[in-house]
Amino acid sequence: MKNIFILLICSTIGLQGCDKNGPGDSYDLSNPIAPYVALSSTADIEVVQGDDAKVIFSVRTAFQQKVTVYYHVTGAIELADQTATIERNKTSVAIFIPTPADIITTPGTTEEAMVTLTKATTEGGRELTIGQRNDPETQHVNIVIGDQ
Repeated sequence: MKNIFILLICSTIGLQGCDKNGPGDSYDLSNPIAPYVALSSTADIEVVQGDDAKVIFSVRTAFQQKVTVYYHVTGAIELADQTATIERNKTSVAIFIPTPADIITTPGTTEEAMVTLTKATTEGGRELTIGQRNDPETQHVNIVIGDQ
């Protein structure tokens, strides 16, 4: 009889505890980070004139559609309105910026160009955020072109 009484008390306390909302019941487990495209690295890229500079654009998670990335190059190399495509189910795309072989006129000097990520859209027309923290002003990378 004593065991049954203890079992009833424990069951009652346990069931009452299930009905209350605890501090962990209000966690938002949705995905608060919007889909974005960003440069894999914003560190300067050093390249010898005549070689290609490799720049990588990436997304956080793969999409079920192609993502078109829009960018431009300014400075010593001028390439306006360029695009690259992140293929379906992929998380990045590498682009190669060619540098002219005769861009350095004075030995020992360097020239610079800047690649700027301007926009990204999915194949379905959805516009993606630029930068992980919606910081498009940070999504550029310098290409430092040297003669050796």
